[in-house]
Order: sequence, then structure tokens, then C-alpha cells
Amino acid sequence: MRTFLRLLLIAFFTVPAWGAADLSISLPLGPYYRPGKYIPVRMTATLLEPSDSWLVVAADNVSSKPTDVSIGAMRTSINLRQGPIDAIVPWLVLDGRAKRPRLFIEDRPEFVQGPELKRLGDSERMVGWTTPDEPFARKLLKNAPKIIPVQLDAAQPIKGHAVAWEMLDAIILDATSATHLEQAQLASLLACGVTVAVKSQSPPFPTWPWKRMGDYSVLQYDPAGPTTGGFHEAAYLPVAGWQAGWSWPFRRRVLILAGICCVLILGLALWRPPLTPLWAVLLVSIMLFGIGKWWNMQLAIQQAAGEIVVLNDGLTQTDGLTYQTTTAPRDATLRWSDVMHPLASDDIWMSLNCDPSGLPTEFNTSIPANRKVAFLSRIVGPRGPRTPPAMPVTSPLAPLADALYLQDGGKIAGQLPGAPTATPAFGYLEIQQWNAVVVDRRK
Repeated sequence: MRTFLRLLLIAFFTVPAWGAADLSISLPLGPYYRPGKYIPVRMTATLLEPSDSWLVVAADNVSSKPTDVSIGAMRTSINLRQGPIDAIVPWLVLDGRAKRPRLFIEDRPEFVQGPELKRLGDSERMVGWTTPDEPFARKLLKNAPKIIPVQLDAAQPIKGHAVAWEMLDAIILDATSATHLEQAQLASLLACGVTVAVKSQSPPFPTWPWKRMGDYSVLQYDPAGPTTGGFHEAAYLPVAGWQAGWSWPFRRRVLILAGICCVLILGLALWRPPLTPLWAVLLVSIMLFGIGKWWNMQLAIQQAAGEIVVLNDGLTQTDGLTYQTTTAPRDATLRWSDVMHPLASDDIWMSLNCDPSGLPTEFNTSIPANRKVAFLSRIVGPRGPRTPPAMPVTSPLAPLADALYLQDGGKIAGQLPGAPTATPAFGYLEIQQWNAVVVDRRK
């Protein structure tokens, strides 16, 4: 009996640990952050068996409840269904209210905390390199007062998605390590404003506009428009007059459905079969059940999207803007694309979901009633649009382009046709596709 009680106590105290064995968190770039920029977070969790819970990194002011909002930073999550996790994920830090990162499993008490975060100073520059070269780094960054170096892995300089490393001002690679840089990673680094330098006269991807700087080939790009996540008031100019509500196509469907119901009831009244009252009750019950099922599928989410295309010398920047709103509190999902930032305030619950390798897959958002959320996706590449822009510019994105994309010069050159308006997906009342606005910054 005593042995049985001892085994029972051991089982009782060890059961909670099965789902969160060996949680650990580390910051590959150290404790530094820049407001509105992603930082890389390495998260590990070893499970004795798979779980359907989520492994989450968030600010230390959040608990393990799935509905808690992470103040000062966004949540980044990986589903534990596929077993042990060891991945570097992007974590968006918005401001100093996020004191330190916390890693936990939803609805479980276990958690670990990372180091206290430190904001990177305005005069400080962070450089990742595979072979140290501080004199060149200072020259590359225009004699920055202070350089914070980070040693990168020569075999895999960028681990996970490149957006996780957007806090870097530059990366300096030797010729061998540059061969391990993928073209998609290069495009994402430039979209984040990270300068890439390769110590070689024959850099990878020769179609890109590399420039010589001593022994190095350099790609440098200064993005136009918003360069950080978080709320940007001007980003909502295209939807300033946008009101959440039922669209006319949806109202038309309601009228058609009501007409069909009236015709069925009228037909039954004219036919008058035996037990007409019983048939009427059955018909109305079936209609109420069907209408109730159909109504529950209407999530009342409205979405609009469009692009701003920025023409530069040698490189083209394409920004995709997506807006969502709803008449009632609803959950919405948006697939990850290129380099993506939410442009919403942190009082709205939001999670960036990643796959087990740490690559982002989608944003999950709980949109409050009559609130708007915005997302910006950005890609930079050497190819421009195939057709010339045309005037006049009627796209709702024109005020946004004028407010945020012309601060360093350039002009609005016209617009390009947007994609055809998509048929609303499941749960969406309306999906609008705006014409693309073209901004010309070529000299």
C-alpha cells in the first residue's frame, strides 16, 4: 500500500511536465530591439508526445491564456502537433512595454523568460558578419559612431525567415558564405532595409544591381513608405470613410432567400394538401434550420487590398496593403506573404503563426466590432511592371502614397489595373481589389 501511494504521488507531480519538458529561449542578436521591428528568437520545446497546443513567445506581461493580449509586442506561435521544436522565429517588438520575452505553452503554467530587452540607440548600428571587418563596416554605414557586431554562421548566415533579422543594418559575408544565401532571403533583406555586402567580385545573383565598394560587392536599398510594424495613422487613409456593414451583394442574397421562402409558403397555401397545417410547420422548421445554418457561416468580414509599386534605379518595390473590418467581433486569418508587418495597434489580439521550422505561415486576428486592421507586405526585386502606368489615378491608395511614399522625393506616375475582384471566400462578405498606384523615384 505504501509503495502504491508513493507511485501515485510521483505520477501526480510528474504529469504536468510531460507537455513542456526543456523549454528554452534565446536571442541570437542579443537583448537589443528597435520599435516596430522583428527580432529573431530561438525557441525550443521537447515533448514526450505531440500536443495540439501552441508554443508562444510574447511579452512578459501576458499569461498563458489564449485570449490574452501581448502589450508592447506581438505573439508568435508554433503548433506543437508535430513534436519537438527548435526554430528561430520572427518576433515583433513594438515598444518598451515589452520588458522581456516569455516562452510558454498555452493553457499551461510552465514558462521561461528571456533576457531583459534593451532598445538600440539612434546612433548605434548592428552588423552581422561571417568574417570581421570593422573598418569596412564603418565605411559602409557612413562612419556610424558605434557598431555592434554579431557573428553569423558561415554555413547558414540567415536562419529561418530573413524578416527575423530585419533589425540588422547590414550583413557582411565572405564569398563562400554568400553562396548559402538564397535569392528569396536577399530580396527579403533588402525589403527590410538591410544592406548586403559580399567580399567578392562575382557576387551571387548577378542580375541584381550590385555596386563595387573596394573589395566588396554591395546591394543597398532604402525602402519607401512604412518601415516598421504597429499603428500608422496615415496607413488608414484609404479606408477613412469605410464603414463595416452588410454589402449590397449580401443584402441581395438575403432578399432572394426571403423571396424563395415566401414562394414556398404561398405555394403550400394554394396547393392545400391533406394536413396542411402540419406541412406548414414542417416547412417553416426546415427553412428556419437552413437559414440559421447559413447565417452562422456569415462572419461579416470585409476585406480590401491593393498595391503601391515604387520604381527606383535598378530595383522595384511592391507593397501590398490589406484592410479588414467587421460588424461584430470576429476571428480572421491572413496568409503570410513576402515581408509582412501588421499596421494595427497592440490592443487588438494578433498572432503570427509559424511552421515547425520557424517560417511564418499566417496572421490570426481577433477583430473587434467596427474596428479596422491593416497589413503591409513588401517585396523588392530587379523587375519592374510590364505595362506602363496610366492616368488618372482613382485608386483609394493614392492619399496613402502621397502621404507616406513621397517624403524623400518622387512623384505619382499613374496606376495599374488591379486584379479582378475576387469572389468572397468562406466567411467574407466582400473582397475588393483596388488599382495599383505607381510611384516613380528614379533619378
